Amino acid sequence: MSFNSTIIPRKKQLSCGHYDFNFSRNRCKSCSQKQDAKPISKFSKKRESELLGGGESLQNLINDCDRLFSLVVRLRESDKEGYCSCFVCTTRDHYKNMQNSHYVKRGNMGLRFVQFNCHCSCAACNENHNYNEEPYRLAILKEHGKGVLEYLEENRNTIHKWTIGDLKDLRTELQAKINTLMIKFIK
Repeated sequence: MSFNSTIIPRKKQLSCGHYDFNFSRNRCKSCSQKQDAKPISKFSKKRESELLGGGESLQNLINDCDRLFSLVVRLRESDKEGYCSCFVCTTRDHYKNMQNSHYVKRGNMGLRFVQFNCHCSCAACNENHNYNEEPYRLAILKEHGKGVLEYLEENRNTIHKWTIGDLKDLRTELQAKINTLMIKFIK
C-alpha cells in the first residue's frame, strides 16, 4: 500500500481472534509482536560476554584482580610467619586478618592496581582513612617520600579504562607474583 493510495484498510476478524487491522500474517499488531518476539534468555548476556570477551565480563575480571592484588599487597608486607604491620599504626596481625588500603580510592582505575598506592592496613585504619587522610598521607611521606605523594595527588583525577585483555594479563601477572611470594612460607 503506497502513501497516496485511496484504498482504505478495513478491520476484520483475524486468525488471532481479534477484530482489527491485518498487521502481519493475518494477526493484529499486539499478537504479532508477542508471537514474533524472540524470547529473552537469562543466558543471553552470558553468551554475549562469551562472544565479546572469551567468557569473562569486565566486572568479574576487575573483581578477580582486586582479590589477587589485595593478596599480593598483604603477602608482600608479611614476614615468614605471615604477620605484617599496619602501614599507619604499626599494629601487627596475620595477613589474612589485614586489609589492602588504597590512598587514592579504588574508584580511580588508573591507580587502583599501583603498588605504592596500596599498603597493608588494619581494619580500623582502613575505615578511618575514609574520613581522615592525614595519617595515611604522613605514612606515605615517611615511607616513600614527597615524590610518590605528589604523583598520587597529581593522578588522582585521571581517567583510565581497562580492557578485558589488559585485565587478563594483569590477573596472570598477579597470580605469578602470589606464587613467588608464597615461597617464603615453605619451610
